[in-house]
Amino acid sequence: MPPRWREAEFIHLELHSSSLMPMLSAPWSDAEKVKAWREMLAICPRFYPAHMELGTHLLCRGNAARGKEHLDRGLGDLMALAEKPDETLAIVVENLESLWRYDVLRPLLERVIQRYPRTAWYHDALALAAAWTGDPEAAMKCGQRALELEPGSADYLSNLGFFALMAGRLEEADRFLTRALSKGRKHKTARGNRHVLDFLRKHGGTYLDYILRPADRDKLDALANREDVEAVDRVSAELNECRLEAFAQDALARCAADPLPNRLSTLRAFFGFVSRVSADAYFLYEDVRFVREHFVALMNKFIFKFRDVDAELLEDIDEALRAFYGFLSSKRVVSKRDASALAGRLGAQRKPLLRKVVRYNAARNDPTLGEEEREKLQDKLFDGDHVWPHI
Repeated sequence: MPPRWREAEFIHLELHSSSLMPMLSAPWSDAEKVKAWREMLAICPRFYPAHMELGTHLLCRGNAARGKEHLDRGLGDLMALAEKPDETLAIVVENLESLWRYDVLRPLLERVIQRYPRTAWYHDALALAAAWTGDPEAAMKCGQRALELEPGSADYLSNLGFFALMAGRLEEADRFLTRALSKGRKHKTARGNRHVLDFLRKHGGTYLDYILRPADRDKLDALANREDVEAVDRVSAELNECRLEAFAQDALARCAADPLPNRLSTLRAFFGFVSRVSADAYFLYEDVRFVREHFVALMNKFIFKFRDVDAELLEDIDEALRAFYGFLSSKRVVSKRDASALAGRLGAQRKPLLRKVVRYNAARNDPTLGEEEREKLQDKLFDGDHVWPHI
């Protein structure tokens, strides 16, 4: 995973596991969750956990305006009513970070800091939000304030080194990272940020150039030939995370973050599936030719394995792949010809795949069909792709 101020993972259209309301930790449907939150708010309009949960949920589903309204209302009630807001705020911050909604998080944290100006981690979280919304200078200022409040913190020093990298101030980054590592040579994020610094000193460019750096396939092939599976997985996973990070950063820079959570979730689910069914030693998300050449077989397997595939999910996959590979082609990570060829394949397969989903779902839910009839239909629909574990 690309080195950052801390190691956060994307969530997949769900709130963070440390829910504000444990009673909703059971696997409820979306409609049940929303209904429960709205009922709570009807009874107690200032019940801020419900506002926070509902607001984050609406952001996940692309309803940014309503999501922001609930988050703003919940934050106001939280600061007015809670004696110790840290735990709740930590969950809210992590959820919004996981959704890459730093554009929403930044003004929320600015309000929090007005009320609690001497809490260091609020300044640090605001620094990250500023960095990812394209303001590394503000990130440096907020990070410095966090360090003033907790002098000598290796975490904050490492973060300041990272923000300096984003601003292109390599010597300043070196000083912060050297100080962070002096506190502990095994500090993971500081070591990761030092790796980025070394790369930029050797190759030039900016932090964006690092996360869009060319894939070192010779290294991956050498590791695969030595059958070092762990190293292959680690190197390929880091590069894949870099590509998603660049994709997300670009959306934030273009003020186009509303569909981002759903697209990231869709890409992770789809690419994770592709990785599992690929017989190759590794799969890089930028392998657009592999996706294009095997798209029909991949979708046959996908539809068969995930029995809740519907028109909405097919549309999500189509939009996410077009957006992701369109971005990579704009940065010359993949060729425009390959990205265009995949877009053509997606367009050509949209209606056939939908017909296949409709027929398969109808057959699965038809109690009059026997097992033999169902298997014959599967063979016809999926051309035998569903019986093979790999491509």
